[in-house]
Amino acid sequence: MLFDIDNTFWDLIEAKQAGCRAVADWLGRGDGDELFGYFCRPVLDFEHPGHLRDFLADHGCRDPALHEEGLGRYRSALLDALEVYPGVAETLSHVRGLGLRTGIVTDAYDRDARDRLEVAGLDGLFDCVVAFETTRQRKPAPAPFRVALAALGVRPGEAVYVGDSLERDIGPAQRMGMVAVHAAYGDRNIGPQPDVTPDATIDGIAVLLEVLGEQPGHGPFPGHPERHCIDHENGITRNTDP
Repeated sequence: MLFDIDNTFWDLIEAKQAGCRAVADWLGRGDGDELFGYFCRPVLDFEHPGHLRDFLADHGCRDPALHEEGLGRYRSALLDALEVYPGVAETLSHVRGLGLRTGIVTDAYDRDARDRLEVAGLDGLFDCVVAFETTRQRKPAPAPFRVALAALGVRPGEAVYVGDSLERDIGPAQRMGMVAVHAAYGDRNIGPQPDVTPDATIDGIAVLLEVLGEQPGHGPFPGHPERHCIDHENGITRNTDP
């Protein structure tokens, strides 16, 4: 099983906003919402430290030392505010207990991904972590998924991928032949969405165990997906396409 982390294991948006507020309060200029707007610009990726550098420069602070201190304060406040969704640790432990190998495919930088996993108490639950530096490509590019599959020693048809983004997680996972589970509870994407139908949609990570059928080879998705069931009562929607 492969997983995205941000907005799949925790709400990164809320944590980033807390980090932005901490920097603005420290600087005494601008505010958290303004700085968060910098991170949302399309000129750099969502995690790039250049957003903070531009914010400081626009407020008359061009000293590299100030940027480093501000970046440290931002990262510290973000980690302090990181709240893991209910049931994440228990679900991942159960998945591991089923004998399934687990991995991460994330667009986050390696340091950020590992720091967040450690703070969340999840760092010992994965056989591989594929972050941005691993391939220098971001999802939906297939390279990060391929590296993770190779690290786990499985073919795409033997893997399940769980993520919150239809565009960056579900679409590419399906195109590669993986079963794709949409973590709809964490989907914070706005604007037009791709025409993608997940193999399953869950409204909480704990119900992922229902998707697996609680034991390898006996759930609704053993190897190639058998898409046959809609179970709204238990928080699962499965694609009914043949």
